[in-house]
Formats: sequence, C-alpha cells, structure tokens
Amino acid sequence: MNAFCRYAAGVVAIVAFTACDDRDAPAPTDASVDGVAGAKVDSSRLRHGEQIPFEHSWDLKLPGPVHTSWTGAAVPDLVFFQLDSDDHEIYAVDAMSGRTRWVSEPLPKA
Repeated sequence: MNAFCRYAAGVVAIVAFTACDDRDAPAPTDASVDGVAGAKVDSSRLRHGEQIPFEHSWDLKLPGPVHTSWTGAAVPDLVFFQLDSDDHEIYAVDAMSGRTRWVSEPLPKA
C-alpha cells in the first residue's frame, strides 16, 4: 500500500471517528437553533422505523465479530465496521454494493 493510500485511509478513519459522537445526539425537533440559518424541521414529517424503506441487497463475511459499526456524514456512501480483535482493524464498505473499499492497518503493539 503506497503512502497516499495510507494517508487517505487515516484521514477517512479520523473523519469517521469524529462523526461517532453524533450517534447519541437527540432527534431534530420543531425548535430552531440559534445562530444557524435554515428552515425549521417539522418532526411530524420525519420517517421512523417501519416507514423507512430498506432492501437487503448484500451480505458481508468479515473475519471476526464486529465490535462497532457506524456511518459518517462526510462519507455517506461508506459503512465502517471495527472488528473485535487484537488489531481492532476497521473495514470501510461500500453501502450500496457491499464491497470492501479498504481495511485499516493493524495498530502497533505496545
């Protein structure tokens, strides 16, 4: 793997990890946010649960159990999976096709 690919993989992983903090954020409400230009969100128009269409179109065989998974707003076409292994490697998977785009290098042993 050349240096640019390693750099790009590191940048994507950092962006993805910083997006993880949003998963516990409260759902949008009708109230506007101070200092932010934009329209109010009508929470009654948001779709939840069974209202969201989902089509199971691919399966992914990973070499071990998944510790956590997430998506990032900066890269919406990827789903990230961190394995529950000694190396904690991260797989970036194309959300539409299920193809693995890249796998992080193992973390150095202490």
